[in-house]
Amino acid sequence: MHDGLITGCKATEKQANYFASAFLMPRSGFSNAIERFPIVRGIKSLNWISIYKLKKYFKVSFKAILYRAKSLGLIEEEQMRSGYIYINKKGWAKEEYLDDQIPIETPDTLQSMIAAINNKQWSQITSKLGLTDQLLKDLLPSIRFPRSHLVIVK
Repeated sequence: MHDGLITGCKATEKQANYFASAFLMPRSGFSNAIERFPIVRGIKSLNWISIYKLKKYFKVSFKAILYRAKSLGLIEEEQMRSGYIYINKKGWAKEEYLDDQIPIETPDTLQSMIAAINNKQWSQITSKLGLTDQLLKDLLPSIRFPRSHLVIVK
């Protein structure tokens, strides 16, 4: 999405994080969930019971929840930072509490899209893109592809 721009700087990382959080937790859905599970308790402290429930609902990290809440103006920068510190103190920087209760989803959209394409269309698509059967199998080993006219050279 940053076509022609050098990425990896703070500005593009911030844009990527904002896009990801908005994509995974749309404003209306997130706002509705926050009404059910308010993440601020009292004046400034975070309500971790609600944050745990939001994690299970949205299937995202605690940091992502805090980031989205901050980007929507639901919490202050200081509260987000405090939450990040709490997460790090708990040792949840890499593996968070409740991660084991969220099942790993298997991607099925790509497989469904590919299944809808007939062999002739598939051959045309892969040919135009310059893709070989072997490359696709190497990149996406769990995906079943239509039979192609392309020959795999060994």
